[in-house]
Amino acid sequence: MKARLASSKKWTAFPDEYQQKIQEVFTEAFAEALTNEHFVIDGRFYKKELFLSVTLNSEGRLAQANFAVSQDFNSSKENAIEKIYGAIDCLASFIDQYFSANRDTQDLPRVWDRIDFEGKEFYIQFSPENSELEQAANRLLGIDKNSDDLLMGEDDEEELEILKQTIGIDDDDKH
Repeated sequence: MKARLASSKKWTAFPDEYQQKIQEVFTEAFAEALTNEHFVIDGRFYKKELFLSVTLNSEGRLAQANFAVSQDFNSSKENAIEKIYGAIDCLASFIDQYFSANRDTQDLPRVWDRIDFEGKEFYIQFSPENSELEQAANRLLGIDKNSDDLLMGEDDEEELEILKQTIGIDDDDKH
């Protein structure tokens, strides 16, 4: 899934241990609803945006259930950890809605939809896109979505460095 803001090009991934913990939280919270499925987490910080997606992945299925949340984010004024917790809570509510509706996706937003959750502004989106299948197709077509050429943007390197220091990411974690 793509970031909400058009200006969001360069990003820094959440630390691996954060993504692992988020996966554990969702797996435990929805254990009874899972049937040979697992969650895939993708957390990113952009210059002005926090993005978190949770994909419900099942072997052999063409469609996946992708849930994403986005929030405006200013690394110099806001606490990154609190923002991550808010995004997790918002996505958990979104995914609970999906399971409560017996996995019916008809009413889930396919474009970014602004919501108020626990007194804060979030944007949510659902996609049935199979990210693994799309990545395989991109490889066959010679498209590398992780190449530096495609990630070049207008994000301020200095601000990204401050954010990385704040949450403890070194250059080896940069995508």
